[in-house]
Amino acid sequence: DVKSEYGKGSVFTVSIPQSYKNHAKLAEIKNPEGKNVLIYERRHINARSVTWTMDNLGVNYKLVTTAAEFYEEIKSQIYQYVFVASVLYDNVKKTYAEFDSKAEFVLIAEFGEAIADRNVSIITTPIFCLPVANLLNGVSDSFITSLSSNVAARLIVPDAKVLVVDDINTNLKVAEGLMQHYKIHVDLCRSGLEAIKAIKTARYDLVLMDHMMPGMDGIETTARIRALGDKEPFYRSLPIVALTANAVSGTREMFLSSGFDDFLSKPIDTLRLHEILEKWIPKEKQKLAPENYDKQEARELPGGKTMLSIDGIDAKKGIAMSRGSYENYIRMLGIFYKDGLYKLNEIKESFSNKNINLYVTYVHGMKSAAAIVGAEKISDESKMLEMAGKRGDWAFIENNNAGYLRELELLLENIKRELPGITPSGKKTDIDTRRLTTTLNGLREALNNFDSTAINSNMDNLLEYSGAADLHDDIERIGHNKMIGEYDEAIAIIDKLLQKLGKH
Repeated sequence: DVKSEYGKGSVFTVSIPQSYKNHAKLAEIKNPEGKNVLIYERRHINARSVTWTMDNLGVNYKLVTTAAEFYEEIKSQIYQYVFVASVLYDNVKKTYAEFDSKAEFVLIAEFGEAIADRNVSIITTPIFCLPVANLLNGVSDSFITSLSSNVAARLIVPDAKVLVVDDINTNLKVAEGLMQHYKIHVDLCRSGLEAIKAIKTARYDLVLMDHMMPGMDGIETTARIRALGDKEPFYRSLPIVALTANAVSGTREMFLSSGFDDFLSKPIDTLRLHEILEKWIPKEKQKLAPENYDKQEARELPGGKTMLSIDGIDAKKGIAMSRGSYENYIRMLGIFYKDGLYKLNEIKESFSNKNINLYVTYVHGMKSAAAIVGAEKISDESKMLEMAGKRGDWAFIENNNAGYLRELELLLENIKRELPGITPSGKKTDIDTRRLTTTLNGLREALNNFDSTAINSNMDNLLEYSGAADLHDDIERIGHNKMIGEYDEAIAIIDKLLQKLGKH
């Protein structure tokens, strides 16, 4: 149907007839009349979402928005489930314990939010009927996490090999950092072509594949990997998990039909990552670490402070996304800064060329990278531009792109100003030539042997010299080529540096 008024615009309405394969409900509660739910949530949009879901499922519930109301309701002991906003959880635990309530706690968490208590069930926003139904029916679900903290903390897989594929350096390094806890051998690739090349040269136990990438996206890359199974069955059974920043209803089914085995939402939730590793890494490679393993590695900030203040960034959230490690977070910020400079130019170029597909891909990548470091405003603006591009609304992009780029440039300037050592000082620092030469030779050998562990170790040592103005650019180029799998290029730069050092 079309309704049009000259000078004002047109409305196009399309009706698509659909048929049922069967009349079974997608989400249904067993014995709904026997389940009472107490909801304590002050955020209007989340409260509306949860209550709407309970109405649809036919579950009895009571919504409260104050501590006094919660106190009165919990002492009645009539509830089997208590849904509580994660930000209110610490305030209500004492009340919960006072009445020795047997109700099951369910935390309502923001998407990507890190939850310290692993002994409670968690449901993330946006909230859908199916995961709520599964939770109330006692069935585990991709959107719900309820883990034993001991098992989660102590699982290690030192003999496992994982490939992570993403065109955003920040995402790659976050994934790598999160998996360090498990002692996994991790390789990184920045494109579909590099991923196929890596998979042909090494036997991986698991592949984490980004969905949206420039050029060959994750779906096409996965299809090509599966096609290799015509000659070698290994490629048909290799577990491939999609990394996506667009986890909505139907996501899992779409990825499963495209050759993936599972999906993992970005920003990566540490508990969900644990589920993925436990599910897909071969059982014979899974081990339990010593009892004090987690304590040995845990790092807390003095006095609970972030020790960092940057306009436009919630450092506390960023540190939580880095498993609570301040050092890892600083490293992530540095990578985000350099990524941001590249993405600025790519976004500008795709906008100038009116290449809407590339534009959507680049702002999509910036959306997840910004969320990881706690830059929520840039992440939200990236999401709005991405959605505009997907619906073909170029006018919205034209009206908002300039302001978005200014915000991103300002954010990068703030990071540069506040983060020490992110750019070279311009001074020639004292260099231990012998140690540097040993590091370069070690890195060269590791690259030749495709030894990922040795590559990362030597690269970390090499980065200590990146503050020297006369080495910074070369080290940056080595790191960039290592990241995208261009090992021959990295070795050529190393050879030139070694030659230069030999003359001094």
